[in-house]
Amino acid sequence: MVIKSRENKVFKWVKELTETKKRKKEKKFLLEGFTFVKETLEKFPELIECIILGEGFTKSEKGKEFLKFLNEKNFTHYIFSSSLIKEISSTETPQGIMAVIKQPEYQDINTFLEKEPNTLVLLEEIQEPNNVGAIIRVALAAGASAVFYTKGTADPYSLKSVRASAVAILHLPVIRIEEIKETITLLKEKGFQIIATVPKGGENLFKAGFSQKLAVILGNEARGVSEKAKILSDKLITIPMSKKAQSLNVAVSAGIILYHILYKNKML
Repeated sequence: MVIKSRENKVFKWVKELTETKKRKKEKKFLLEGFTFVKETLEKFPELIECIILGEGFTKSEKGKEFLKFLNEKNFTHYIFSSSLIKEISSTETPQGIMAVIKQPEYQDINTFLEKEPNTLVLLEEIQEPNNVGAIIRVALAAGASAVFYTKGTADPYSLKSVRASAVAILHLPVIRIEEIKETITLLKEKGFQIIATVPKGGENLFKAGFSQKLAVILGNEARGVSEKAKILSDKLITIPMSKKAQSLNVAVSAGIILYHILYKNKML
């Protein structure tokens, strides 16, 4: 049966998951795209609440095959009209497939630190969902242990962030922190070197030395890392750039910094 009404309770529930408040309450989020849904089915089937298919997708050869697979495996799924799928999607041309995912359960920061992670990434009020997702993706690829994020940071479980993370958000602990000052103090007590990134005036990234245990702070796209975070940091670092360039995108900066540090520390 194809769901066509905006008043349908399943559609209304799925659409509500595009809102941060609902995601936090239910601890569920939306994942969009055939490749990402397929990977989640293969690696994290226990996290899938249900799968949503667009009517148009189910009429394609790929869609028919996938629908057959879902029926054989008894996965809960619903078919929405193309117009309803478009209303929920974060893209201009939806692929017609998404999944409702249960948020991974992570322990509090103190319990997590007992596992003795090596490299952490702290996001301080980064506001663009695509940047948040891209940083999570590069953090996983570069071997970081976790990503922490402060209040004021875009929700990492929004459709755009999740899509930009390319499912990395299911592979890497992403943990909210309440106050960056308290977190930095705790990390220093645990022996972490705290590195704050600044666009100008910091130590040259490629000449600096780094501890084996460290936390890299990435700041707001416009304002950068806060003054309180800079004061508490052990080191301020800057990526050298051509004089013609004013700045780098924060996700690009994250990739350069993490790969350089982890390579220099022979952790890759």
